[in-house]
Amino acid sequence: MIEPKLLSIVKRNNIDESYHYGWFLITDCNNKIIFGSNKQYPNVFLRSSIKSVQALPLLYSNGIKEFKITEEELAIICASHSGERIHTNVVKRILKKINLNESYLKCGIHPPFDKETNEKLIKRNKKPNVLHCNCSGKHAGMLASCIINNWNINNYYDYNHPLQIQIRKILLELSEEKEENIKHGIDGCGVPTYSMNMKNIGILFNKLATLKDNEFELIRNAFLNNPYLIGGKERGDTLLIEAGEKRFFSKSGGEAIIGVSIPNEKLSIVLKIADGSLRCIIPTIIAILNKIGINNNNLEELKEKMSLIYNNDNKVVGNIQVLI
Repeated sequence: MIEPKLLSIVKRNNIDESYHYGWFLITDCNNKIIFGSNKQYPNVFLRSSIKSVQALPLLYSNGIKEFKITEEELAIICASHSGERIHTNVVKRILKKINLNESYLKCGIHPPFDKETNEKLIKRNKKPNVLHCNCSGKHAGMLASCIINNWNINNYYDYNHPLQIQIRKILLELSEEKEENIKHGIDGCGVPTYSMNMKNIGILFNKLATLKDNEFELIRNAFLNNPYLIGGKERGDTLLIEAGEKRFFSKSGGEAIIGVSIPNEKLSIVLKIADGSLRCIIPTIIAILNKIGINNNNLEELKEKMSLIYNNDNKVVGNIQVLI
């Protein structure tokens, strides 16, 4: 195992309480790591950080034009949304356009991430449905890809399905990784997820930031113009994109991985917290952004806000200290 570096300390009353280790790197357009935590990096699972890549088969097959997919709908296809009505309504619109109902979504069911939405369901004695799953938009996009390519829509999540094969091919091309160097597992929503070296993940996110093809322009605009659809209320990606004032976009995934693409500077950041904890991601990413001169008042305020530890009475009792 490549040893992670200590990236942040959780302090209570200015006394060390917990420690978060991990790895990060910044990659330029020449695929060179210009700053990072280590000389060597581990392979890590990509999880939901590559939902934009999983959307590319739809874009490459002219699905945006064929189904008249709007920018908002593309955003929800790339999202890990909170299950708020604004999110589920957009997923419904996609399903209506491809003439399918929600029973075709095989992403599974979990309570909406949004606390208020979940509480409303409980009060009404209603159970969450498949639309509330944070991956329902991605799965709707996958179904659209299958329809336009005349692929089986009943097992689109299978590792050997043509859709998943094409996603792997695109992933390898963009990351410049060899197929024998990646491993796969099953993501929370049932589709394949892949483990690859963080250096190649950096290359991948830099391609998302810099490639001039129409498909990549569409994805960048979907993120930058619709940050609330990418996540939701108080969600990390949404907060970062909004605070960044359209200078960069981010996509996080399960077990605390995040990729940030910075188009104008032709740079990308990849961060993985070794223990899978989400609480230190935003302060750490903002500290890394500061290292390359990307900062503004909104980012500093967000970093300060997300670095605070509260008790049950909503009083500040500690903070997260980033060591970068």
